[in-house]
Amino acid sequence: ACPDPSDVFYVYDEANVLNEELEEYLVEKNTDLYSKCGGQIVIACVSTTGSEDIADYAYDMFNKWGIGSKEKNNGILILLSIEEDDYWVLQGKGLENIIQSGTIKLLLDEKLEPYFAKKQYEAGVRAIFDALIEEFEQIYSINAIQFSEDIAVLVKKAAEKYVMYMQNDASFDDIKGYFDPDSELYEDLRLYPGPFVIDHDKARVENEYASEFFDYGNGVFSCRVTLDHILIKRGREDYVDHVDITWYLHKVGDDYKIYYMQSHGDKF
Repeated sequence: ACPDPSDVFYVYDEANVLNEELEEYLVEKNTDLYSKCGGQIVIACVSTTGSEDIADYAYDMFNKWGIGSKEKNNGILILLSIEEDDYWVLQGKGLENIIQSGTIKLLLDEKLEPYFAKKQYEAGVRAIFDALIEEFEQIYSINAIQFSEDIAVLVKKAAEKYVMYMQNDASFDDIKGYFDPDSELYEDLRLYPGPFVIDHDKARVENEYASEFFDYGNGVFSCRVTLDHILIKRGREDYVDHVDITWYLHKVGDDYKIYYMQSHGDKF
């Protein structure tokens, strides 16, 4: 049966073939990768898959663990079965047309197989993992870290003003500077009638977090922001709305403006 993931999620080494230094490296790189694009490259080393075919075992593990961003389905599982002397790599549906099976097979033949055949598991895992990290970097252009930080500041401020506006705690004049005036989003916000307003005395925003930076080229970017919008009314338990939005930005004059948003299940 497929096991549960480890506490660190990114590395499962029931076969005890990876050293602590490598495990820390895999976790650190994965944490950074996920924050920028939602991608995850999980390494699982099991002693045996039992009577189950390794491909079926990998499929069950991938889906049970939920590897990769739920929206983008962009995770990769690298499974090593030591007693069967076999391995399998499985990518999420969101990567099948980007990192194709032929590319993965080539990488496995070049990076993992030479070490795996010699039972040098640590070297093989490091080589195939680094090769896949490079693939992600090329796909998502995730090297503009400093610029992403500037975008993060902008979108977090926009998100804060946006949730306040949705509850009539801010005016359109307070938020319009963050949005492209020629976009449909700008017009939708300007005409917003406020049907979701919840009775409250005051409000605050907590736990703002920006992640999943994407550079699409030609000055187009996106960034995901999550936050807790807390509405407070005397005599009632605080109402907490967990807001989760991806903002899309492009250059308007000398500044970057938001022209589109994708809500991930928040109330507004």
